Amino acid sequence: MKKSVFLITLFFLISAQGQELNKKAQEWNFKGFYYDKERGKYFSNSKSVFTIRPTSTKEYLDKIEVSVDGSEFKTYGGALKFTNEGPHQVRFRAVDPVLNWSPVQTFRIFVDQTAPKSQIVWKGPTYEDGKTTFINPKTVLNVIGQDNLSGVATILWKKGNKETAFPRRATFAKEGNYSYQIRAIDNVGNSEGSYGLSFTVDRNAPKTTAQIVGTKSNSDKKFYTTTGSQIELKSTDLKSGIQRVEYQINDGLISTYKRPIVLSETKTTLKYRAIDKVENREKWKSMDVYQDVRPPKISLEKKGRFYTISGKIYARPGFSFRAFVNDADSGTAKKLVSFDGVTYSETKEKTFTFKKSGETKFHLKAIDKVGNTEETNPYSIVIDSTPPTIKMKSSELLVKKNNYLLSSVPNRITFSTTDTGVGVDRIEISYDGKKFKTLNSPIELSKWKERRRNLYYRAIDRLGNIGEAKKVEIYVKTRGPKVELYVESENLPNVPLSKIKK
Repeated sequence: MKKSVFLITLFFLISAQGQELNKKAQEWNFKGFYYDKERGKYFSNSKSVFTIRPTSTKEYLDKIEVSVDGSEFKTYGGALKFTNEGPHQVRFRAVDPVLNWSPVQTFRIFVDQTAPKSQIVWKGPTYEDGKTTFINPKTVLNVIGQDNLSGVATILWKKGNKETAFPRRATFAKEGNYSYQIRAIDNVGNSEGSYGLSFTVDRNAPKTTAQIVGTKSNSDKKFYTTTGSQIELKSTDLKSGIQRVEYQINDGLISTYKRPIVLSETKTTLKYRAIDKVENREKWKSMDVYQDVRPPKISLEKKGRFYTISGKIYARPGFSFRAFVNDADSGTAKKLVSFDGVTYSETKEKTFTFKKSGETKFHLKAIDKVGNTEETNPYSIVIDSTPPTIKMKSSELLVKKNNYLLSSVPNRITFSTTDTGVGVDRIEISYDGKKFKTLNSPIELSKWKERRRNLYYRAIDRLGNIGEAKKVEIYVKTRGPKVELYVESENLPNVPLSKIKK
């Protein structure tokens, strides 16, 4: 007797909403039911109903037997529904009147009744005073969702009556108060309870005033003070409040203001500013205060692009110090300069320019006509003319083919850089070798509209040294080659099997 074969399968019934196949992702993704293609798992929120039906002729179907969660096989009596959270196993088979059994089919379905959870994460300056959360306009809001079963489908945020999907990140440029409702939804429709998020954007910098405490006079538009005078700084901020007040004396180290500043130099160039608790920075203000003392005064003006790192000045060739030396009493007799920190020689130069690559220790002294001596702090100047190096990396393999690189998708292009000087400022890319733009995130090849492109990339350090642009050509392949099975026999030409109709 010829055996009959019955094909049966497991179907599910759900509400009419959301019953569309996501053809692009090639996976079932319904409201209440979700198939995770990556993990190969089925998830339900307990509202789905499952039925077992024949997929071919049922003329000779005698009965269907089913086993649920490891139980003995029983005659199938109707739709199945799972209400307990966790994994469930469905096994079923069919038989015809002459006892030809179909193969046993097995499905594992995970019932997810637990709502996901989300968490607010701020990246950037924030401050909480117990009642209000203050943020900087550049502070980034991230909402991170977590779900242990079907996974997070989306995070929603609501302002007023309008609820939309939360973007990957959000910033808030306009000053003022903000209020949202946040919730996460998993892939089978379980929704987290909405919770509130309120904060205030503070974009205005504080304001600082300086006042001289002690004997003072204003002569020739200059402030002169006696020994022991002090400068007092006062700052105000209308929102998040003052975090700290900074000051800098004569291009020295930047210090935090804690008490009135005692004046001890012939000329004190004071720079000061306040920073609020979300990092809004007041523009530097400055004032010059002179004391009537005998030693000459030296002030140095830095010329050129530079960075101060660990007490050393890193600059490009051509960086210079412009030296200003004067004495209010007897006058300046001579200047002494050292370029090694040990030996000194007399000089009449006013500008000291550094061109040679490497480190130079710079020190300047001035002696007035009665022998009073003034000298600068020692400076270490490192001239850096070497651009950074850059290497391209990819998350997936790039295959060299002829003069280009072949890539599948998804594939992510990133870059690593090294710099022996002040460090890398940015990475720039271009697709035409002319117009370069700063790269802020990895290059996702799956987002390319053009499948074959030239990519130029280079690194620039913080001093503006530009590395030579490198070029690669990348061809993104999204489809594999097409092949077919052909047959050639006495009554058939060489034709593909898919063209032969049964």
